[in-house]
Amino acid sequence: MGEMPLAPHQISLRMYPHPGTAPEMLAGCVAQARLAEAAGWDGVMTSEHHGGFPAYLPNPLQVAGWLLEETERIWAAPCPLLLPLYHWSHVAEQLAWLSARFPGRVGAGFAIGGLEQDFEMADFEFSDRLARFSESLPKITAALTEQVSKFTHTCVMVTPYDSSVRLAEKLNELAPGPSKKKSIFVTTGAEAIENAVKIAR
Repeated sequence: MGEMPLAPHQISLRMYPHPGTAPEMLAGCVAQARLAEAAGWDGVMTSEHHGGFPAYLPNPLQVAGWLLEETERIWAAPCPLLLPLYHWSHVAEQLAWLSARFPGRVGAGFAIGGLEQDFEMADFEFSDRLARFSESLPKITAALTEQVSKFTHTCVMVTPYDSSVRLAEKLNELAPGPSKKKSIFVTTGAEAIENAVKIAR
């Protein structure tokens, strides 16, 4: 691995576990991570929601560690981890220890959170999440490594960047057929279908 996790031009798989018992969901995540590695993907991401919210995990950082243990090359990242639900120093410590075990293979992405249920379960006011996030993000960024402060990955749908434009152009070039092509990037199958319907109208 020459590049840090979540670097430009990388291809990663966001894990959405299928419904089942905890052991079944974890076995599915491990199988998906191994398939992603075998297919040549760069990394996998685990996403956070609580209270049994479908296709998400209550412990994305812990599961990322398990996936690293079950793979050899790819990186894993809790992405997003809902930062306002934690004290930033605890998250920084956990990421640092995981990075010590898997050098160069640990990433992280932080989010403010959008489901009130997640905050109710942690006894935090939903309305306080922006203030908690704004206070914690610079602290955890500074605490992790100098490199983290030099690179942040922006969602291409929020802020397109040069490499995403080049990737779309390359996809258009490689797509079969004589018609003119356009590419969009989405995060879920539902989002892809919704956008395809809108485009077709």
